Parts: sequence; C-alpha cells; structure tokens
Amino acid sequence: MARLSYINSILKNPKHVADDIHGVAMSSDNGGYLMEISIGTPPVKQLAFADTGSDLIWTQCSPCHKCFKQESPIFDPKKSSTFKVLSVSKCTYNTSYGDTSYSNGELASETITVGKTSLHKIAYGCGHNNQFTAFSKMSAGIVGLGGGSLSLVGQISNSIDNMFSHCLAFHDFSKPPDKNLTSKISFGKHAVVSGPGVVKIPLVPQYPATFYYIKLISLRVGDTEISASSFFFKDGVNLIVDSGTTLTLLPNHVYYKLEAAVKRQTPDKQVKNSEYKVCYKNRKNFKAPRMTAHFSGGVDLEMAQNATFFAANKDVICLGFVPGGFTGIWGNLLQMDYLIGFDLLNGEVSFKRTDCGLYQGPS
Repeated sequence: MARLSYINSILKNPKHVADDIHGVAMSSDNGGYLMEISIGTPPVKQLAFADTGSDLIWTQCSPCHKCFKQESPIFDPKKSSTFKVLSVSKCTYNTSYGDTSYSNGELASETITVGKTSLHKIAYGCGHNNQFTAFSKMSAGIVGLGGGSLSLVGQISNSIDNMFSHCLAFHDFSKPPDKNLTSKISFGKHAVVSGPGVVKIPLVPQYPATFYYIKLISLRVGDTEISASSFFFKDGVNLIVDSGTTLTLLPNHVYYKLEAAVKRQTPDKQVKNSEYKVCYKNRKNFKAPRMTAHFSGGVDLEMAQNATFFAANKDVICLGFVPGGFTGIWGNLLQMDYLIGFDLLNGEVSFKRTDCGLYQGPS
C-alpha cells in the first residue's frame, strides 16, 4: 500500500506539470534579483533571491531563533497542510555562502508555487537560524537554480526538459530600483532561446554539479588581446555563470592584464574610491574601451559599456571586474539585458541581446 501511494503521487504529477511556468516576474534589489514564489497550503507569498550559483530552496521559518528582518510575514509551517519534515527524527540542513551568509533548519517536503503552477513535494529548507550578508528587507531567502539535485531546476528537471532561461533587466545600482522594470524567468519549452543574434556557449561539466561553467579563452580590450591561459590554466579558465554575484570575478592573472589595458585605453583621469579599484568621474560622455569575451567553441560575446562599468554612486563610475584569485565568476552585471537560456540536456548556455525591461517572456 505504501508503494501504491508512492506511485499514485507520481501519477498526480504528470511529466509536463511545470511547462506553464513562463514569464514569471523578478525584481532587481541590492545587486541581485528577487523571484516571487509561494510556499505551503494555503500558499504564502515570499520574495527570494534567484541564484544560479546555489542549489537549496530556503526561506525563513518560524519559530525563528535568529533571523534577519523581512517585510513579508515569516512562513509558519504549522499553518501549512502540505509541510512535512523529511525524516521522523528530523532532517536538518546547514548551508553557507561565500559572503558569510548562512541558513540552517529543517529540510522538509512542501508545495512551492511558481507563477500559476503548484509544484508538489519539493525539498525545501525551513530556516530557523539565518544570516543574510546581502541584506534586503524584501527577501525571505534564496531560490537555488543551480545544477544540483536539490535545486528547483534539479527537482523539476524532467518536467521542464532540463531547460530554463532568465532575462535580467538593466539596473543602475546608484539609484533605487525602478519598480516599472521587471525581469523574467521561464522554464521548459518556454525557455528556448532562438532567432538572430543568439550566441551558444558550451557548458563545461565539472564538480560540483551546482555550478554552470563556461570556458573563457581570451578577452579583447580595445586593441589588446588578453589570453586566459597560464601555467595553471592551460587552455583558458572556467567561469561560473552566477545570477547571485553582481560583479565579474576574474582569476588574478587575467584581471590585472585587463585592468592595465583598461587604464591605458581610457583617456579620463582616474578618481579614488574606497570600495572599487578602477574608477572615473561619472559623466555622460565617458567612453570605455570596447570589450569582447572569446569562449570555447569559437564563440565571441561583446560586452556593453553599461555592464563593463557601473555607477558606484551618482558621481563615480567603476570597472565591473575584480580579482578573484583562482576563481572566475560571470556576474549579473554582464548578464543584464541578455536573454540567457540554460539547456542542461545539450550542455550549452545561450545569450541573446534583449531589452529585458521590455521583454514580456515567451509568447
């Protein structure tokens, strides 16, 4: 009878149950992008950072022993008829992030609603002790969109044909978020990126499965070609495509050559800034050198000036790259105003220049 119950639960969730998740709105906040989901039965709306660089789906939960402030009510699992801890003896989780944020609590099975689609028996972290360094009063937690089995993508992979896409609207970080500009995320057949101007970059399989890696062969800054190869990186470096990181981190041997080329080819005089390394006066006629990234598969991706430089405040504009030691991360500044599709079955990620503030999602 237990086996019958298990099989019936699968039959109640047909293969394409998630095919209708498309054009779901996201909003820019504090250097990241917030995605609206609902948790439990009855559904409780929550905003959480959409993060392609992590797996677990979690929000703050009562009782909250240590929690950060959030504007929406904290989710109370006792009021949900579909909340179920994943073990009789309580299955706990403890997850941490590179910026010292963390969450720990109970790992449970719960109904998660995205758009108009309810996804049943999703592994969900009910966080009782949480710290969020990327502080946002709007956020209740994180929606992990990485490649691991516990992410939202991993848990509904068969339902979405292992595909999802997002279009992150441009945001000037020196100003409050424009509430009229919404970003979009879609799953399954609606996530296909096609048409003129699509650039397809191979994904590099690597451990852990969480991260989506693309291989950078070289960077062109104006008239200077910078190889990403070195003694440690024979044929280029792997960069993680991460919606949860704002700036782009380059391995040191690439970054410092990029910095030197930018300084040499930017006529403006540098200004000092306490937070960022290479900054100039923010003026309308500021002209940065053209930058193009060359990836494996013979693919070139030209970067827009408002992505390679960003307004740190109304007076100063700064280079959107920083040294990452041995680590490389393609941050969300360089993802803004691109429709980006992840095709995990065919192992590729597609980029298409799009005005994401106007993009309404697939028809």
